[in-house]
Formats: sequence, structure tokens, C-alpha cells
Amino acid sequence: MVYEDICNFGMDQLVITQYKKILKILQENSNILILKIPIEKVKSKEEKEREELQTKNCLIFKKLEKFFLESRLCRKNGTIIKREKGKKGYYMTDNWYLYKYNKDVRKVLQEYPNIYAFADWIDLCFVSENKIILQTIAHEGMCFGSAELFRDI
Repeated sequence: MVYEDICNFGMDQLVITQYKKILKILQENSNILILKIPIEKVKSKEEKEREELQTKNCLIFKKLEKFFLESRLCRKNGTIIKREKGKKGYYMTDNWYLYKYNKDVRKVLQEYPNIYAFADWIDLCFVSENKIILQTIAHEGMCFGSAELFRDI
């Protein structure tokens, strides 16, 4: 049991070290962080406002607030959707929240143990000049990115 605890601790430290390496590589090679929230619809304007407030009160949003650039309601490929009420209701959230990505943002992200720890409904995209460097699908625990940048990790 003691041996297993030591091994698990060592593995945790390795994961944390690798995570920090990934964030550093991202800082050097990307300039935009996108928090992607799945598009949902709600029936009333009050419900829409309540859901948006709940999203924006999430701790990661508060910590990144001073780095905020803009928000967009987008489809997966980046096509912007109008923010109007549709036939089935209102869009819950702006879906894509864009932040500048720099050393200070990296420090915020390092406060979390891994890239999926913010919330199981927040996907991340790290972008440089409209090219995705790394992307996560949080609810599936998946991460994919540039093979050239992350070859050694």
C-alpha cells in the first residue's frame, strides 16, 4: 500500500509537470484562448438571462475576466449565429468566449490540476492566427493538437 501511494504521488507530479509544459508551449505558440460552451436553448428570456449569469459566475470566467476579448455565438466551424429568439426558444449562451492567452492566463490555468478541471462542460481551444494549436472535448476527456508542438510530451 505504501509503495502504491508513492507511485500514485509520483504519477500525479509527472502529470502536473507535463501539464505545465503544455501550457508553456501554448503560451509560446498561441495568442487566443477560447472557452467553448455547448449551445443550448431555453424557453424564456428570464431563463436565458439566469443561465448566462450562472455560466459567467463560474470561477474560471471570473479569474479570466480581465483578459476577455469578445464573445460569439458560433457553430462548430466558427460560423457566427444571430443572437435572436428562434422558433424553439433563446440561445442560452454566447458559446465562444475569447481571451488573450499570455503568461498571466497561463498562471491562472496552472492553478487547476489539469486541462479538464475547469468544468466538464467547458471545451478549450488555443488558437494562433486562426489555426487551432490544441483543442479539448471536456466531457469526453479528449485533447488533440499539433503533433509538431507536442511531439515530446
